[in-house]
Amino acid sequence: MTRFLLLPLVCVLLFSCSSKFDGYDDNGNGLYYKFYSRSGDTQAPAMGDFVFIKLLNKYTEDSIIFDSRKSKSDGIVSFPIRNIPFKGSLEEAILMMRVGDSASFKISADSIFQQIPKEDSVPTFPAGSFFTFDIKLVKVMTMQQVQDEQQKNYEDYLKRLEEMKAERKGAETGLINEYISQNKVNAKPTSSGLYFIETKAGSGPKPQKGSKVAVNYTGKFLEDGSVFDSSDEHGKPFEFTLGKGEVIKGWDEALLMMKKGGKATLIIPSKLGYDSTGVQDPYSGRFSILPYTPLLFEVELMEIK
Repeated sequence: MTRFLLLPLVCVLLFSCSSKFDGYDDNGNGLYYKFYSRSGDTQAPAMGDFVFIKLLNKYTEDSIIFDSRKSKSDGIVSFPIRNIPFKGSLEEAILMMRVGDSASFKISADSIFQQIPKEDSVPTFPAGSFFTFDIKLVKVMTMQQVQDEQQKNYEDYLKRLEEMKAERKGAETGLINEYISQNKVNAKPTSSGLYFIETKAGSGPKPQKGSKVAVNYTGKFLEDGSVFDSSDEHGKPFEFTLGKGEVIKGWDEALLMMKKGGKATLIIPSKLGYDSTGVQDPYSGRFSILPYTPLLFEVELMEIK
């Protein structure tokens, strides 16, 4: 009789020892988990879905490896669940969750590092180490939903871009005329629209098309006078070959009007500068020079080679 009374106690003790981490359960694949909150009957991710999570990855409480709150403006990272790379993986952990759930997972560092190519350098941790992943599952989308959303966002972006271009194109002539009036510029534009204002006459020869020249310069936005580039920042004059399209059209035209040692201020409308495209980072999409931006350059012809 005593033997049967002890059985429930033995079962409780066995269950409580089934996890090496206090408060965590083992899912049977070496993945240890603890849920902070469950949202009930909300959407669960499936293989192939995109998941959007808030993630804190750490080795110890004081050793944070990654915190999405500090690396992303909205604190959310997203990626597709393509497969289960190993038993007890992060992907397996997320598939245990539903939207709105918050949980903590312990994942084998050894198993993670086995997925990294040997030629890549990785930090060294003691064998048998575990990483902690604190996760909140924010949203789940199918691949098709993600593609549809990306397409819509791209179409919206193109629409906003064209609206911005139209607005700037319409305002450019007024910006140039306002600058000319406020700064009492007497120079007349060339047939192309370039304003060439000589500030120091050169005493040397004039360059020709095909000449290699060295130029000191400062580039400013005509609208507010802020500097966007200068040869001082690069520590040496800028060298290029005239008439070969290596620089904006306004430069090719203006430098042919100068002599060695001369200085000039150039007012360059966008059609002789970066036109309707501007200068845009191909990765971030940010413009360093917006479309239809008139520019002002202060240039000095240093050398003709």
